[in-house]
Amino acid sequence: MISALSWIRKGASKEYPEKFVLNEEEFKRIASEIGSNLEEAKLGLQHAMDDEAKDDNEDAGDDEMMDVEESKGEKGKQKVADGANPTDDEISKLYNMDDYDNDDDIEDIPEDGDINIPGLGNIRGLTYHNNNTEDPYIHIGDEVDEEEDREEMRILPENSLLVAAKTDDHLSHLEIYLYEDEEENLYVHHDIMLPSFPLCLEWMDFKVGRKAGEEGTGNYIAVGTFEPEIEIWDLDTIEVAYPDVVLGKGAAAATESETSTSKKKKKKSKKSAKAGPNPNQHVDAIMALSWNKKVRNLLASGSADATVKLWDLSASPSSAVRSFSHHGSKVQAVQWNSFQPTVLLTGGYDRKACMFDSRSPEQISSWDLSADVECMKWDPFAAERFLVSTEDGLVQCFDFRTVSPKNKQQQAVFTINAHDAAVSALDVNPNIPGMIITGSTDKKAKVWAVVDDKPRCVASRDVGAGKVFSASFATDSPFIAAIAGSKGSVVIWNLEDNSGIRQAFSEARKSLNLPDEPVASETQPQKKEFLLVEENDEDDSEDEEAAEDMLKQLAIENGADPATITQKDEDEEEWDDMEDEDDDQ
Repeated sequence: MISALSWIRKGASKEYPEKFVLNEEEFKRIASEIGSNLEEAKLGLQHAMDDEAKDDNEDAGDDEMMDVEESKGEKGKQKVADGANPTDDEISKLYNMDDYDNDDDIEDIPEDGDINIPGLGNIRGLTYHNNNTEDPYIHIGDEVDEEEDREEMRILPENSLLVAAKTDDHLSHLEIYLYEDEEENLYVHHDIMLPSFPLCLEWMDFKVGRKAGEEGTGNYIAVGTFEPEIEIWDLDTIEVAYPDVVLGKGAAAATESETSTSKKKKKKSKKSAKAGPNPNQHVDAIMALSWNKKVRNLLASGSADATVKLWDLSASPSSAVRSFSHHGSKVQAVQWNSFQPTVLLTGGYDRKACMFDSRSPEQISSWDLSADVECMKWDPFAAERFLVSTEDGLVQCFDFRTVSPKNKQQQAVFTINAHDAAVSALDVNPNIPGMIITGSTDKKAKVWAVVDDKPRCVASRDVGAGKVFSASFATDSPFIAAIAGSKGSVVIWNLEDNSGIRQAFSEARKSLNLPDEPVASETQPQKKEFLLVEENDEDDSEDEEAAEDMLKQLAIENGADPATITQKDEDEEEWDDMEDEDDDQ
């Protein structure tokens, strides 16, 4: 399944990504960071073992010795069989340890290095060489292969990149797709392995880690997972094995150390196993991220520990600079306002949307909602408006100028009954005013047109992504959107190919100098409405089952009945069958 998507604007990536080189300096950095985590993990493990020993009070049993293979020294073997402990001298004689390193059985190697072995001929032919130039039997140089590989990895300025957070068979990784708009080509350019299940992604261009302090902009992706740490990866480096920066490093080991004892006691509830709030680090899963495009060294994060934290990317990554605890439950969404860069919007499972100025966080404006928050987006064309989608299938637009401390239940500017299930995906087109895309666990993706604060659905499709978990408009292409979900495949939706969308946004097409109808020719045929990387159909059911298991687990964590999810799916299937029968008639 794919849990999150993030577009990268054209021209932000290096034309030729560099390969990761593990030099001495980089090795020391990774070793020090991994070493600190190991020490913390060992400490937590030791605490857990001590507690388990006290609880169980089990006496250590005598270790049974394994049977010894036949060798010299019958006397030593007899002692082992009888259960006696042999001495060091007896073990040395038993295994002939004195002659262990002698190579008397091997003939002396000739000075010319040639060794004739029956069946293999001259062993010089088996010699390992560092490169093709040194190997006398290879006449093709490494330069040709390197040049071909370099061209295959080339990213042109007109190419778009799309990052997908994917999990297959409990293995999580980032897939970086390259999308060629004109050729309608979509493929995985490279990937990055992740240590834990990814929940959210946020692209940024502020240089950190190895390139911190360098001039210019970078190409990074911040990843929030079920771990309480935030990983930042350099997308301009391929075959990389470790993130450039880990925000809140050490939080995972510390949390494990604090909670290991309580997890082993079955009588204690799951909530009691969670660590308490920490002003410097998160102590639970990272559910939301937002990078400040104006104050580029600021990153905001929301967590299942019910806190919102601000991170200074130019300072120490181990501690957050600010921490806010205005939500009563998990924080599902955080968004900086692009017009007012100090204003932050947050939403959580306490059924509240909150807004505050990070310079004076004690003054918080809040809106009561009908259900838990799923997604939040600012209107890119109106600084005072934001949209929020909720678990009950609604999408609402609010104007923060009308809020007052006495009246928290403000009237929404407009409300959309968007889906029959949770609206798990929401995005507002940054290039076309009034265009909104939504996605849901009902497997539908919809495009909405908002004119004079009156929304209407102009397209509704089952795009073949399964339950939709993420939908996002392309940064540079106004009529391109990416959708992904439980089936684990990325679907590119070419909105221009839909007549209803073309008619609804005809004025926007004119302002962008686009024709009223897509122009097709022999050299440039008409584009397909949907484009996706083909997946193995046999794995679809397994992906669906994995997604179902995850949804049930999340339902259990939120105190809901997991059976309701299964029943809802059965009802949806029955309803789909009835619709199919009606269509046949």
